[in-house]
This record gives sequence, C-alpha cells and structure tokens, in this order.
Amino acid sequence: MPHDLQGFPVSKRAGRHPAVRACRRDVFPPRVASAAVHCGRPVMGQEAYHQHRPFDGAQCLISTAGPFAASADGLSSWVEQALPDRMCVYARGQSVPRGVGARAMTLMAQGLIHLRRTRHAPGDPLFDYAARRTTLPFDKARLVPISTTLPPETRLLFEVLARMADDGARCPSNEHLAALIGVRGGKAASKHIAKLTEANMIAVAWHEDFALRQIEILESGAKTGVGL
Repeated sequence: MPHDLQGFPVSKRAGRHPAVRACRRDVFPPRVASAAVHCGRPVMGQEAYHQHRPFDGAQCLISTAGPFAASADGLSSWVEQALPDRMCVYARGQSVPRGVGARAMTLMAQGLIHLRRTRHAPGDPLFDYAARRTTLPFDKARLVPISTTLPPETRLLFEVLARMADDGARCPSNEHLAALIGVRGGKAASKHIAKLTEANMIAVAWHEDFALRQIEILESGAKTGVGL
C-alpha cells in the first residue's frame, strides 16, 4: 500500500489515514475556521484587499500591512465570542467591501456592536474600520427592521458624506450629491439622506433658518463644513 509524505498508508478509497483526516478537521475550531481559512485570498473591489480575521484590540496592528478586510462571517464570529467593550479592527482601506460592510451595519442594527472609522495615522489615506462589542448577549440580538436594509445608492451616499466629513469639506447641495451618486435630481438625494438619518448613520444640523446645514457621521463623529 502506498504511503504519504508523513508515512501514513494511503487508501484509494479514503485518500488518507483516518487519524490524519480527523487531525486536519481539528486544526481550527468550527467558529474560528470561517474567519481563518480565507486569510490571504484577494478580494475583488475598488482596492486590493486581503481577507484576514478581525484584529482584536489586544493585537498590535502593522502599519505596513496595507488594505485588508475580514470576511463577513469572520466579523460575526468575532462578535459572537468577544467580551463586552472589546474592540476589533475588521477592515483597513479607503472603504469597506460591500459584504463585510453590510454585515457590520446589520450587527450594529442588532445592537451587538458600535462602529467607528478613524485614520490609522495622520495623512494616511487608509481608514481603520473598528467595531466595539456592546453588553448585549449574542443570542439576545434585536431583530433588524427591513427599513434598515439600505439600497446601494444610499450606501454610496454615506461613503461620499463620510469622506467629505473626514476632509472637513463643506456640505454640498442635494443636486450636487445626486450627481455624485448617479441619481437624478435633488429630491432623490434628499430621500437617501432621510434613509441615512432614519438608520442613525448621520445627523443633519441646520443653521441660519434652515438655509445652511452640516452633516455629522455618527459612527466617527466627523462633521462636514457648513454648506447648502
């Protein structure tokens, strides 16, 4: 009977010795495997992301690591196991890939995490996307209302506003915002702003008798300049 490189007999039927198969299954616990098996796999998107499990708050972040993002299931696995008030960085980049970004918003709507986005270092074009665990037990998560499921144009508007707030740029008109996200007319942009407000993602403060406004990104506290 042929043997493998480790000296175990190989069966044409089984492929490997049963002890080896059992050992390989036990390399990662089931919950950790979903977050770990995809490490290093490139993710298609606007940037060359690499998947990695979320970096727990106790771990040292490597400034030269470049853009990365945890898988959506990896983020859920961390949330399930993390202690209250624990923090992780689940992505670094100019934006978050849609899958993990949507999962993060769902977990926040369930009351399980708070989200925050900060620059890794002054002048660094990349952001650290962090999640802080709340005290709510995982099995007591709130049901997510359908209204919090945001369409792509609304999520795109949020990214546009977040970048403007990070740069301190003035808040543009609804017509300008509509052009930036590819919708027609200021009324359409106004509806997307209302969706973001209802989802507790932004807050709009009006100045000078509602002639000017300032938009705050609630996850980071960043604010745009006062504009139209």
